[in-house]
Amino acid sequence: MRAEKIKTSGLAERLGFDATYVWRVLNGERSGVSPNFLAAVEGLLNQPVTVVGSATSWIQLDDALSRAVQAFQSGQLSASEAMFVRVYETAGDSPIERYVAAKAKQWRAGILRDRNVLRRNRSTGEPGAIELYTEAIGEWRSVDPGMIIETRFMLAACQEMLRRNDVAVGEYLSMETEAKDPWLKARLAARTGAILTKMGELVAAGSRLDRAVRVASHLDESGPYAFAQEKLAIWLIRKGDLDAASAALDRSASAIPHPSALRKIQALVVRSDLKEQEGQLGQAIELLEEAERICAEVSYAHQASIVSARLRDIRRLM
Repeated sequence: MRAEKIKTSGLAERLGFDATYVWRVLNGERSGVSPNFLAAVEGLLNQPVTVVGSATSWIQLDDALSRAVQAFQSGQLSASEAMFVRVYETAGDSPIERYVAAKAKQWRAGILRDRNVLRRNRSTGEPGAIELYTEAIGEWRSVDPGMIIETRFMLAACQEMLRRNDVAVGEYLSMETEAKDPWLKARLAARTGAILTKMGELVAAGSRLDRAVRVASHLDESGPYAFAQEKLAIWLIRKGDLDAASAALDRSASAIPHPSALRKIQALVVRSDLKEQEGQLGQAIELLEEAERICAEVSYAHQASIVSARLRDIRRLM
């Protein structure tokens, strides 16, 4: 899974061991563990680690994070949010525990971002997505600097939601030149292409989307490819090439047979735009009503506002 690759790659590089080996040890394997590995972990943790596993605390913390992620992926958003909070509030000061805490903050920030809770609540003091992403970056600086760029990606998405498109585009382009991971390069190119499409800069947008599709088509994971094809479909709709847009949406859907709630909502919105351009307003409304229902189920305020506005616009045309 992508989460496992993200989790182990930075630590493996810092420890000087294979990522698969690191992943097994992080998940509790102790049989035949190399003394050199334990010495490297001792240096990272700043405390003794024995073959019988005195690192139990951070392994348990990582298990708690995994359960929270599973709850999120099964649609239990409120429960998973509370679980992520418990993870980062109970984490200790060792570098590996701070690593897990940063991941938990990043996951919770994603939930808040999808609810359009971007800034700290002045009444309750509860952080918004921007504050949590910023805190996560602070953690990454000391435990895994390679994760900073991915968190900056999420912060740029928040800027986009705040309609600061120029700021967001500048950040995405800057990160794309810095990124080494093809997975992240594909996501950045697609995201930049999507914003440029919204800004009406279709030539520049087409170039970024073409790059995103080319890079994503060579990845093991299908998520970036589905994302790029969806953004390509939006661009094709803007250009009036509706048949090609429909084909791109089909490719996006087939790449992820079991999409998340967010992906379902976004796909329904794009498909409704296509139906509107084809003059099939009734079908466009049905798609948006389905998206509206999912938004209500998962409390996605940002997507709900977009869907509601689109429904009003199309109903005026009826």
